[in-house]
Amino acid sequence: MKHVMLLSGGFDSSLGLTKLVKENGAENVVAIFFNIGQRNFERENEAVKWFTDKYGVKLFVLDLPVDRTSKNEKPGRNPLMILKALNFIRSKYEDDECTLYTMDEWCHTDDYKYGYPHRDFSVSCDVGDYKGLMTQLVEGETSGKVHFEMPVKGKSLLSMRPWLKKYNYTLDDLQHSISCYAGTNCGKCYACGKRKYLEDVVFNKDAAPEFGWDE
Repeated sequence: MKHVMLLSGGFDSSLGLTKLVKENGAENVVAIFFNIGQRNFERENEAVKWFTDKYGVKLFVLDLPVDRTSKNEKPGRNPLMILKALNFIRSKYEDDECTLYTMDEWCHTDDYKYGYPHRDFSVSCDVGDYKGLMTQLVEGETSGKVHFEMPVKGKSLLSMRPWLKKYNYTLDDLQHSISCYAGTNCGKCYACGKRKYLEDVVFNKDAAPEFGWDE
């Protein structure tokens, strides 16, 4: 079984990669990173390589030109990446059963109580039963040979504390991930707000004590 993480270099996917490596062994994990013409490509690529080098995970960089005329995410971007990754997996690992992972569909209700920033733009998974649609796409196209998982669906960032402890994802790991949309650590964008929340609340053992660190 090959476990394939769509890796962006940010906190979400790097935590997911860490989980997959600790549970399945680096030899059974593969990372895919997309060049979609993002202005942060070099910094994102550097972060991605830091994590894949750290764990000895094989990395594939795929090109996927998309419309970047708006700063907001295009509704079809993530499904396009999933479809391209699916086609790549089928050709690269045709004899292996695989599972494709994305870290989408968080539920931030609990996080908002502790200052998590509200985003003012839509993302690809803001469409009904996104996981159901993507599962149908992935598993239907491969007759069930490739599976699709979203490990954080319905979870808050605070509920990830047991993962941070269990898989030893540290503040140093967070610092090596990338977040800023402007690529400059602007401190103003949604992604910078999320990083500040992670540092000040999620990784802070004195904050939100009702959210424990043990499973």
